[in-house]
Amino acid sequence: MSLHERLLADLVQAMKEKNAQKLAVLRMVKAALVLVVKEKPKGSSEVLSDEDVVAVLKREAKKRKESAQAFAAGNRQDLSDNEHAELAIIETYLPAQMSEDAIRQVVQSVIAEKGKSNFGAVMGAVMQKLQSQADGAVVRNVVNQCMNAQQSP
Repeated sequence: MSLHERLLADLVQAMKEKNAQKLAVLRMVKAALVLVVKEKPKGSSEVLSDEDVVAVLKREAKKRKESAQAFAAGNRQDLSDNEHAELAIIETYLPAQMSEDAIRQVVQSVIAEKGKSNFGAVMGAVMQKLQSQADGAVVRNVVNQCMNAQQSP
């Protein structure tokens, strides 16, 4: 069962269970997926790959994180909590993220290959290796730490 099919099946299940919050989140994700299908060029397949679905889920998760931070900064903890709850639902469909230690090992191997002079080259190579296994912000922080640690002696 593809990720898209799983999302649709869970949408139906949320309707049956009358789980309003999960239903709202899954409907929002489904709408975002429909937009992706409509944006595809004519003649291409209307079936979304798991990579396409993961990209949409990551985009929606990022929106929820940013909204939760903005609401928390505006002293609206109730809305921030709601965004965190929606984020938790979305994250159940995302692949597991790598730990910082695992990311650090990949970064150090790339620095050994590419050298430490160009942040962009190192970051690009690391993101290409990790793809959807790690959050870009976490990778950026680890690359910064590793490159600064390498340069200080």
